[in-house]
Amino acid sequence: MFDIPQEPRSNKEKIKQIGKKIYDASKKRRDGRKVHKIVQYALYFFTVLFLLAAINFAAYPSYLKYIYSQLAIGKDSIENTMAHVMEEDFNKAFAWANLAKHNFSNGFEKFKMMKDNFFVSNIKPLNNQLADIERVLKSTETLSGAVQKATAIGKEMEDAIDEGNMVSFSKFTLDEKRRILKVIEKKEKDFENIKLEMDIAADNLNEVEYYAALEPFKDLIDGLKIRVTKERDTFAKALPMLKIMPGFFGYPEGARYIAAVYEPASESRRQLPPEGRTGELSPASENTKNTKIDEFFIFDILYGEILGCEAHNVNEPGNYEPIKQWLREDGDFDFEWDELARNINRYYPAHSGFVREFDGIISGSPKFIREFFELSGQIIINGTEYNKDNIFKQIDAGQWDTQLQVKQEDKCPLFLELKIRIFDLPPLQWADFVDIVHENTETKNINATLKNQKVQELIRGQQAKRGL
Repeated sequence: MFDIPQEPRSNKEKIKQIGKKIYDASKKRRDGRKVHKIVQYALYFFTVLFLLAAINFAAYPSYLKYIYSQLAIGKDSIENTMAHVMEEDFNKAFAWANLAKHNFSNGFEKFKMMKDNFFVSNIKPLNNQLADIERVLKSTETLSGAVQKATAIGKEMEDAIDEGNMVSFSKFTLDEKRRILKVIEKKEKDFENIKLEMDIAADNLNEVEYYAALEPFKDLIDGLKIRVTKERDTFAKALPMLKIMPGFFGYPEGARYIAAVYEPASESRRQLPPEGRTGELSPASENTKNTKIDEFFIFDILYGEILGCEAHNVNEPGNYEPIKQWLREDGDFDFEWDELARNINRYYPAHSGFVREFDGIISGSPKFIREFFELSGQIIINGTEYNKDNIFKQIDAGQWDTQLQVKQEDKCPLFLELKIRIFDLPPLQWADFVDIVHENTETKNINATLKNQKVQELIRGQQAKRGL
């Protein structure tokens, strides 16, 4: 047989190594292609992601621009609302208030779309800016709701007045006044909600910190903040007055009060008059129903005279001797007023000839009455001018006698004219009127002891340091 020669072992090893190299090279090429594809896919993904983010961020300024435009238009709508309120045209004011709410709601809806955006909401540096914008928009939407409610009430009052009779309050018919007081009474809860919404709006605006996104809107927001804070503070002072008005002004049953000019001895510290009183107390009696004064009498204790005016089917009460020791010289203001109220209630009705019991005793200090005269301006009665500087006799700097420096025959016409002036104040002076009543109630220059417990509690709330 033939002998087949065997290959040397070294050649076999070489062949294996060559084959392995070829396989490894092929595998590397395949792996390289896989890596390349992965890198390629990753590049595609991040490119798409970047484009999406760029598109979304490109929309961010447009969102802000739209929100700003709605804020600006809404603010103008609020200003127009207040302008028509000042003109006492509540129908137009209500329409502008609705438009303001629509503008602010549109801005808030656009903000929600922006906030729900995945890219915008997940970037931490934007979180503070988003929170700032949200505070502003929540504030304006809440504010517009409060303004809308307030103008709706004003519109309802306007509708209570006969068509073509929008003149002055003093010239409204008795039935018109009754309808207005009825609206005020039934809207008490709405007034409280308006106050709450204005508080929320003011608080949200005061928390704005003006991060980068809001920096261009700073002037606009500051203007809103000033306006909201001012109106909120005025309404907070007016709220107790709105609650008091129906019952106090004799709706629906009517009410009879004794009113007095009184300043406590602890305030004036002047020498007692010979009669042993702290001063000349000039009370008046009035019977009020739906803000109409049916009877009005002024009585001066110093002379024991009663003067009747605008009396209807009521006998003018006769004179009686001055009541001595009406109150004591005592530094305790509460004790003085309580004692004075008891004395007036005990003696005055008994000598006045009135059969019906009085529903309360009210007093105002010379300071309070002088501020009313300052607000209303000078009043001329029978050729004599009366103003804040001559209505009372000045004792010392800032101190005034309680005795009226008014001719006896001018007293009733003067105070009835003052009442008309106060009721007919133009809207631009409403805030001043509210400030005067609020400040003088808190500083106890207005005092009252009333049978109507609701009204009494409201006054007590204004004078938290004392109880009547």
